[in-house]
Amino acid sequence: MGILKNPTFQKAVDYFRPLPEETSCVGVALGRQEVGVMESLATGGKTRILNFETHSLDTPLWSGKPRTESLAALVAVLAPFFQEQKSYRILQVSLPDAAARWEVFELEKIPAAGPSLDQFLRWRFGLNGSKEVPLVFAHQYLGEEKAQKLLLGVALEKPWLEWLQRAFEQAGARVSILDMASRFRFNLFHDTFISQGPGALVSLEKDYWTLLIWDGEARPRFQRSKWWRAPVRDTGDLPLEELALEVERTVRSYVHAGPGRSVETLSLLAPGAWRGPALEAFQKPTEGRTAGLALEGPFEWSGPIPSFLSPTLAATAARQ
Repeated sequence: MGILKNPTFQKAVDYFRPLPEETSCVGVALGRQEVGVMESLATGGKTRILNFETHSLDTPLWSGKPRTESLAALVAVLAPFFQEQKSYRILQVSLPDAAARWEVFELEKIPAAGPSLDQFLRWRFGLNGSKEVPLVFAHQYLGEEKAQKLLLGVALEKPWLEWLQRAFEQAGARVSILDMASRFRFNLFHDTFISQGPGALVSLEKDYWTLLIWDGEARPRFQRSKWWRAPVRDTGDLPLEELALEVERTVRSYVHAGPGRSVETLSLLAPGAWRGPALEAFQKPTEGRTAGLALEGPFEWSGPIPSFLSPTLAATAARQ
């Protein structure tokens, strides 16, 4: 239910709200052992990167129980960026896809929001009566298909979400949007994906990889994300051939799991230095149907886009 219902009051609020071209956006992208911070400004139809920095963390995140030392380390990274607040800024935070459970449910009827829906999600994520780590849920209604209602459910470990909230509070940062990394990447190239029909996106990050599949109406339908089994320091550490085969098998399984499903295009998003070798590895199993996405399209920088720049960090800093 909206709070602002008076049109005159709404106009007054809009008058005092900074315009997009006057408001910078700060994106914080969290991985397992790396965190990136970027500030950008939307101008002239593009997003101009003002500055960015990445930091490695000695204690991995999203592993076991949250630790005090990892909280202090993250606060130390974030605090300098937010303590000297020059003006109003939007803060968007992306969580690593591999840290969450993600599924689209096809239902005849969606349970009512609240306890009934939470109970349903606990059951579908296999947690009824479980003594596992407690989860928090997010959901989104995606519409209907063949008389079935589509419900996206996302589950995240509650202790880690609370830990993250404390970290931003202690750093003096007020979060505007917090979501999974795949959502920011998908939104960044949404117009491209709509024009291509049903497709899939493979995203490579330093700590994890993600496969996202959408249908002909550009609705996310399937996602798989995993942490890398071994640290990735450069391109040679990427198990590209193994990943390409796993993606191929997963896409085929998705297509054959339901009537009318298809994946017409496969896009690949990776740091510039990885893009060439990754595309080469994917061309054979996908019969040459893999296309690379570049950050040079939606972004501009004072020079060439750095080859090591995380696509997720850039997407998180693009104002939603």
